[in-house]
Amino acid sequence: MGILLTISDLLIPVTVLCIVVFGCLQRMDIYEVFLEGAKEGLQTVLDILPTLIGLMMAVEVMRAGGLLDILVRLIVKKTPMQLYYQSVRNSQTDIPVLTCAAARMENDDYRIVIGARPLRAVRFELPAEPALAAEQLAAQFAEGVKAQIVTGSNMRGSAEYRRHLAGVLTKRAVLELEQRKMQEEK
Repeated sequence: MGILLTISDLLIPVTVLCIVVFGCLQRMDIYEVFLEGAKEGLQTVLDILPTLIGLMMAVEVMRAGGLLDILVRLIVKKTPMQLYYQSVRNSQTDIPVLTCAAARMENDDYRIVIGARPLRAVRFELPAEPALAAEQLAAQFAEGVKAQIVTGSNMRGSAEYRRHLAGVLTKRAVLELEQRKMQEEK
């Protein structure tokens, strides 16, 4: 980790130094080229500044007048639900092998979305089954998802591995949301 911090600290100064050295080797007037670039940058700022000011002013007028709040209430319909998200990665900074977002709706139905590259995410609607214990419900949902999901393979994981993970993540999500439900009822 220390090496990465050192590299990131030195990256910009080394880049600037490389540009200056390259300019000297090409026998360019570095100062003149820098001034030309600065002038072009300022010209670009002046070109887009009126648009930015107009946009910020329009948003502020909408906010002050209450129109923005009305639009949010009309467009974004909020449904009460409990949410849980998890992902599996080969390393902490890697792209996920598989992700799982789960929602327990107000009527106790479940919506589970599972996905990762190379294919698109898939949404599963699972009906509430109040007669089942949390462990049984989680196992049943996990088996259902594993049976229905179509996954792809790439360097991060095979289709079989992802199918297995889909079941595991579904089971974990349902157990977590059922546990939260029990805590709310206490």
